Amino acid sequence: MKDADAWLRTPRGVCLDRGFVDVWRFPLQASTRWIDLYRSLLTDGERERAGRLRIPAKQVQFIIGRAVMRATLARLLGLHPKQLPITYNPHGKPRLDGNTSGQSAAFNLSHSGRWGLLAVTTGRRVGVDIQEMDPRTECEKLAERFFSRRESAALMALPWNERRTAFFRGWTRKEAFLKAMGRGISMGLDTFDVSLGPEDPPAVLATRFEPDEGGSWMLNDLNVAEGYAAALAADGPPYEVRRWRMTLNESLTPF
Repeated sequence: MKDADAWLRTPRGVCLDRGFVDVWRFPLQASTRWIDLYRSLLTDGERERAGRLRIPAKQVQFIIGRAVMRATLARLLGLHPKQLPITYNPHGKPRLDGNTSGQSAAFNLSHSGRWGLLAVTTGRRVGVDIQEMDPRTECEKLAERFFSRRESAALMALPWNERRTAFFRGWTRKEAFLKAMGRGISMGLDTFDVSLGPEDPPAVLATRFEPDEGGSWMLNDLNVAEGYAAALAADGPPYEVRRWRMTLNESLTPF
């Protein structure tokens, strides 16, 4: 892993800063005691939503993800996790309802397999996505169905042994971009193009729904763990990505 991609322990005193996007990586495995503790941080509505998930692993992912999100935002804003007025837009993106303690925060959450990611910033839109690269995924067929023609052609031009990584690289970039805009996948993954080649810097290459939209965005790949792809999208002026690692215990301690 490159030094620039290293996940560091969160230092004391970290705070919201428009010049940075902070991303926390956290594990999604926990004992029953920890899961019960995390569940206690959720609202009644969130606990009900978790209870409707039939697959136990998905329920655990939801509980840990939402609890880490609430605990982290609460520490940054000086509030109790349950005091955060988090609402969801029609596409399911969480947001803070109004100004909180004189500060505003933009954030996004994603989880897959053993890992979760939480991106937080202020003064700009942000989206994050992580995917476990399942070897059973039929990448070429999915790209032909969901990617733009430009992206699908770029994927098929690569050697066959590079296509799986390139597919997930492109998929997470596209998901992060859509999530940052607050739009769902129903808008169409083929309505914009992202880079996906191994030598191509991460970028939104073109958008067809709003021709000038792509130029205001920056994409970053996140090196989370072996077998995973992840990406971050944020708009506005240039920013620096700060990557923090978080254990279960650290998720509930002050910064």
